[in-house]
Amino acid sequence: MGPEREVFTAHRDILSKSAKFNAQCNNEHYAEGNTKKIELPDHNPDIFTVLLEYLYKGDYWPMTGEELSVYRSDDEDVRAAQTQREADLYILAGYCQLGDLQQLVVKKIRILKPLSAESFLSISKYIYDNNRGMSVYREYFREEITKHLNHATIEPWVMDQIEQGGELATDIFLAGRDTRKAEMSVKDEDPEACCAVAEPDGDADFGGWGLKKKNRKLGHCKGCNCR
Repeated sequence: MGPEREVFTAHRDILSKSAKFNAQCNNEHYAEGNTKKIELPDHNPDIFTVLLEYLYKGDYWPMTGEELSVYRSDDEDVRAAQTQREADLYILAGYCQLGDLQQLVVKKIRILKPLSAESFLSISKYIYDNNRGMSVYREYFREEITKHLNHATIEPWVMDQIEQGGELATDIFLAGRDTRKAEMSVKDEDPEACCAVAEPDGDADFGGWGLKKKNRKLGHCKGCNCR
């Protein structure tokens, strides 16, 4: 395990809970099926220890409940490190085809105190770039990024992600579109309400959302007194 080739010993029936490990351990066409060894040179041994704990116990520290509440921190750097650990575990769970563990990871991320928007996006990009079949986290990301998209200003680091393209950019765009729809709905219900929304802009019209690339600002509703 890992570049130092750290050795772990586990029961085959426990490892077989992972569809990937089950195929490797019980198929003679895989080298692992004959040698009884599985090599994971690109994964972190510390994170694999957490995965093993889950395979044996059905949960991992901090356990869901009181322990996880104590685990929450007011320090942004500590929270970022905690969430990064969960992100690494989520990616490893995806590699091992452990969908239930991925769901548990996202459940625990939800319980942790929120990160700053920039830290949240950075860790999310890491997950998007290193994991396939990530529908569980992707659903969570779409919910959370909506909370971070300020209705009056699009920060440069958000714009940079959109300009890079890819699934992350698509989900940021969709979240912004949904936010705009919600704000337009408020405007329709209450014409006097303050309702800053995206305004078309020729410099950077991402799929019609209208994010202004030059000054990173969103426009306000026509005919509204919210300026």
